[in-house]
Parts: sequence; structure tokens; C-alpha cells
Amino acid sequence: MKTVLVQRYDNELDILAIAERGYSDVYDRSKREDFDLVLVVPTSAARTSVTVVATPTSKQYKPTDDSPAWPGKPDNYKVRIDVRNVRYTSVERVKAAFASAGLTWAAAWKIMVADLEEEIFLEPADLATLEMEAEAASATGAGTSGLFEGSDTRIPVNRYERNPVARRQCIEHYGATCSVCGFDFGRAYGDQASGYIHVHHLIPLSLRKQEYEVKPIEDLRPVCANCHAVLHLRNPPYSIEELKQSLKYTPVFQS
Repeated sequence: MKTVLVQRYDNELDILAIAERGYSDVYDRSKREDFDLVLVVPTSAARTSVTVVATPTSKQYKPTDDSPAWPGKPDNYKVRIDVRNVRYTSVERVKAAFASAGLTWAAAWKIMVADLEEEIFLEPADLATLEMEAEAASATGAGTSGLFEGSDTRIPVNRYERNPVARRQCIEHYGATCSVCGFDFGRAYGDQASGYIHVHHLIPLSLRKQEYEVKPIEDLRPVCANCHAVLHLRNPPYSIEELKQSLKYTPVFQS
């Protein structure tokens, strides 16, 4: 469980600029400073699912007047917090964490501090993967429109989101090595990356027309970030076997 400061941005350009700038600017200040992480989530107006997860390195403070303008929405923001270790997740995963914590996702709030399960909202993802997920959802009408800025009652969890328990069971069964090329993050980068891997749905969640019970061993495969990106270069995605056959070299970590 992590105590998280959750902020909202209404455009993607500013969300993506946080990593380079090393800080986040908003209009409102939270009364609390006892948070472990900062989440910057998009509003529905942002037309993206990309969400920033970062570690705070300061308390909230007033920005200086000579601060450079933000690329998406230049404005005079009243509150800044410095951050580092910027990672990315999706707004769907954050909403799942809200639902798990029994919190409402209403249109009225702009900033809040909440206790959320890190395992739910911080499934590792890179920008390319999040963009592919958003494109697939858009192509099949499974986007988040109407969900993010929903009613003042509890918002239902998007049925296309990932299940962290299924992800863990898949990795426990197959191991944290790529099913296509055999790449092992732990062997390549050491203990800091041990166990890290993407999990690929053989049938994309966005193509399923209803909620279903995921079978981790049958429905999922661990893949590295590169192979995951290539699998999704086609819609529907390439199969694991198709991509294996297209490899032009012998992968270093393939046994």
C-alpha cells in the first residue's frame, strides 16, 4: 500500500513533459505532505491514457515567476512539487486501484491523497505499450470516453484493464524471460531488473466483447518490451510463433 498524491492534467503534452522538467505544476495544494508517490492522471479532455508515476523530492511549493511555460497549457499554476524516477502506467490501472480501495472517481475532485495498492496501479509499462493499448481500444470502441469524468457515484472498473494476479501467475509459470526471443532482463541488467517482463495477451483485451475469466497459463505470455511492441505492429497482433519465425538472428539469451 502506498500513500499517493493524485493530480489531474487535461493534456498529454504536459504529462509527457514532467519527466524532462522534473516537477509537476497544478492549481491546488493538498493539505497533506505525507505521500510516497505522485500520480499525474489525464482528464477525458486529454484524450490519452498515459499516467505518470513519480517519486516526490520536495514538499509542495509556489513556483517562481520566471518558470518556463508548459507546452500544452501555459498558465500561472500556484503549486509545484519536484519529482524523480518518472515511470508510466495507464489511467485504467489507476481507476482499478481506486475501485479496489473503495474510492469514488467523480468529476469534481482535482487533487487528492489516497492509499492505493501499488501492485494494481503500477504494472510496468512503457509509452509505446500504452499508446498501442489506447489505439487498439479506440479501434474497437473500447476507449475510456465517459468513464474518467463519470457520475458522482462509484465508477465501475473498465473491463479491458489488466489483472495483476493473472500477470503474476503467468510469470510464475513461464518465468520472466521473453517467449519470443528468450531475453532475460535480470541476466542482462542484474538484480535491479530481475523478474521484470511485459505480459502479452494472446487475444487482446480490447477485442473481447465482454468481461471474461482470464486463464493466465492459456491466455498470457511473458515477452520483452521490444517483442511486445513488434507483436502489436499488426492488428490483430502477430502470434508468438509468427514472430519467432521472423527473427533474423539468434537471441543471446535463448536457450
